[in-house]
Amino acid sequence: MLSAKKLLLLVALVYLVKTAASCSCLQGHPQTAYCNGALAFGFDVMHKSRVNVTINLESSAGGSDDLIQPPATYQREMIRYVAFRFTLYQGNEKFNYSSSIRFIYTSGDSASCGANLSVFRRYFVIGGDYSDNRLEIASCSHIIDKDQFDLSQRETLAWNMAYGFKKGCKCTVRDCNFDKCEDPRPKNECQTRHLIGHGLPYSQTNCMPFYFGVTRHCIWRNGYMGLPRIPIKF
Repeated sequence: MLSAKKLLLLVALVYLVKTAASCSCLQGHPQTAYCNGALAFGFDVMHKSRVNVTINLESSAGGSDDLIQPPATYQREMIRYVAFRFTLYQGNEKFNYSSSIRFIYTSGDSASCGANLSVFRRYFVIGGDYSDNRLEIASCSHIIDKDQFDLSQRETLAWNMAYGFKKGCKCTVRDCNFDKCEDPRPKNECQTRHLIGHGLPYSQTNCMPFYFGVTRHCIWRNGYMGLPRIPIKF
């Protein structure tokens, strides 16, 4: 088994290799991440600073005497956001409380997927990771700036975070363009090709079950009141 010193060297090497590569990720519809159990939360950014964070590694046994080595650590530069009015919409087995959250961290390097947020703005996030008592986000998370929308769009976004995406989890969102989608589409599926031309960001839409007579279809909706406003061809 690797000693703590060798494990530390390996982790540092992996981190340097990851940092050297540019950050790339494919983002689908946020409802997919939500229904797959991703963390979902909102917060105001009150302050932003660069800090050195100690990353703790698990203890490892090494040597012929099987003595437990002390935990290995390494320093990582990160950006720390001071979070205000933190709201948890969906937790998981590792993170299911919000009262103690004061800071949110991200990588200090955009090449390793650091998320660049602005101070005095409110964000909604679907994604991220909670470990070692630290909540981290990345640019590959679904990060939505609430302040870019008007009042009606903000209400839609807040409703989707609290209820809309969850209510749509009985449906499947398929990210596909016209030449890669199944046609006709399955009744339990919404396809992103139908959003093309409507000028709506994904955060303003949800895929919800809707009954036509006794038959249930999954259809796109934008907004949280009244009938669906996005026409879908069945």
